[in-house]
Amino acid sequence: YGTQINANNEIVAIDGYVYDSIDKQVLVIEDKENVINIYYTKRNDLSYTVNYLEKNTNKVVHEAKTEENQIFGTLIDTEDEIIDIDGYVYDSADKESLTITTGENVINLYYTKRNDLSYTVNYLEKGTNIVLHEPKVEGGQEYGAIISGENEIIEIEGYRYDSIDKTVLTIDIENNVINIYYIKRNDLKYTVNYLEEGTNEVIHEPKTTGNQEYGTEIYSRNEVIDIEGYYYDSVDKDSLIIGLEENVINIYYTKRNDLSYRVNYLELGTGKVLHEQKVVENLEYGTEIIAQDEIIEIPGYTYHSVDKDRIELVQDGNVINIYYTKKNDLSYTVKYVDKETGEEIHEPTIEENVEYETVVNAENKVIEIPGYTYDSVDKEVLIVTE
Repeated sequence: YGTQINANNEIVAIDGYVYDSIDKQVLVIEDKENVINIYYTKRNDLSYTVNYLEKNTNKVVHEAKTEENQIFGTLIDTEDEIIDIDGYVYDSADKESLTITTGENVINLYYTKRNDLSYTVNYLEKGTNIVLHEPKVEGGQEYGAIISGENEIIEIEGYRYDSIDKTVLTIDIENNVINIYYIKRNDLKYTVNYLEEGTNEVIHEPKTTGNQEYGTEIYSRNEVIDIEGYYYDSVDKDSLIIGLEENVINIYYTKRNDLSYRVNYLELGTGKVLHEQKVVENLEYGTEIIAQDEIIEIPGYTYHSVDKDRIELVQDGNVINIYYTKKNDLSYTVKYVDKETGEEIHEPTIEENVEYETVVNAENKVIEIPGYTYDSVDKEVLIVTE
């Protein structure tokens, strides 16, 4: 009885609390209830941490959150700590709630990668960005997945692959795009055929032009040429768009039918014109003329030869020269006649194997006839004919 108790000696450490005050400094023991009341307050200097982790790998997917100045015993509801994280969806937590203690206060929230993402591949013409092929959209992609751009290259008719804007695409929550660029093929060619209308006979060597770009338009009218002996008629198409397959323009022509030929009748060696030139008009190109069919009879001359056996009519220079030589199997007769009576007074002189148009001077044919004197001639000159 009467003992004095120092209250400060009764202060103890209590987990989660801090000493605040005491109701008395000294307690004197008496014959009654002896009580010292020591007061504490909850600690408010505690904290808790929320970790955002990838499920199964524990990879940190977001910076951890630490909340300071927490009161001991406070109940933290895990659901309140869930946040949106790009590319991930919330999956689960290691606890439904956390009561703040003086130890390690940690909530682990687990996320899984989104697998509802997509990427798009555009197929474009380089320089113009014209769409060459329907874009490819690939869904069901997981966040962070690696896509090889080179694996997305495809063949496009008429084009060659040129370049790509990224060789690797990492799937993000948006803007997952690969642009692949192509250029037009320029190693193509086209052929122009020159044909006879109606027969399709080739009348000129085909023209083939290389190094053509895919899609180029070729106008048929620009491919029309002049072909000897033919008139342009028509084309099988007004224009040609260069494609991958056989590129052909057919141009049709009809034969000219306004051509002519000439036949000259000439003396061999001198070129003397023996007969009026023969002209035949309004004939078709390529018509065959047989020289032998053009030989005619010319008085005093014998056919000798032609300069060509036959001709096929072309645009110009259709000429046949037929050569003749003078006949040399002709003859002439000199008669000696009594001028008064007309009686022949001497046997006639006959000269054979004489050439056509030989000039015979009558004076040179005068002879001595007994009993007669030369008087005159009926013609001073004789030109031998047939």
